[in-house]
Amino acid sequence: MKQLFLFVLLLPLSGFGCPAAKPAAPRPAAQAPAIPPTVTIPVAEGTTEMKSQRFTVTDANAQIQVPAADVTVKDAQGNEVPLLSPGASGVYQPYSTAALAAARARGDKVVLFFHAAWCPYCQAADKAFTTNESELPKGVTLLKADYDTEQNLKTQFAISYQHTFVQIDADGNVLSKWSGGDIPELEQYLK
Repeated sequence: MKQLFLFVLLLPLSGFGCPAAKPAAPRPAAQAPAIPPTVTIPVAEGTTEMKSQRFTVTDANAQIQVPAADVTVKDAQGNEVPLLSPGASGVYQPYSTAALAAARARGDKVVLFFHAAWCPYCQAADKAFTTNESELPKGVTLLKADYDTEQNLKTQFAISYQHTFVQIDADGNVLSKWSGGDIPELEQYLK
């Protein structure tokens, strides 16, 4: 009796014997809830605290996932750099490998600004970026690299004079390069 009952239930679902049966309309795809980006962090055995969360770790090779918005990294000067940009505009800050890594982790477009303290054009651009940082395009990190001390960067990107801007991709390849200007030129040459 059970087999017959199952057959009868399956018969209408499969469409056999019901020539007028129409397939059910497809359901609209459910929108996945927005999940904030997370970062996997290796942690040592013991107790680790992050903001208001406390983790007790019993495995020496443990990793935890935390919201990326809660993570900061320290640059060469010891300043904390947020992994995710909190604002609605771009970011202007001194160049450091930590700041570059944070910008890449956020997925920002990265532009290096080769600045010399003695250069009047650099000083004017620096003032414009500092004063009007909220006008920088969202998703753009502008990193101020010291023209006089960042010799490796100058060599890597063939920089021969100060007040040069270089947009790079996530692999460090040059996307755009120009000399001079401030926010309007940044918007013009940004790819």
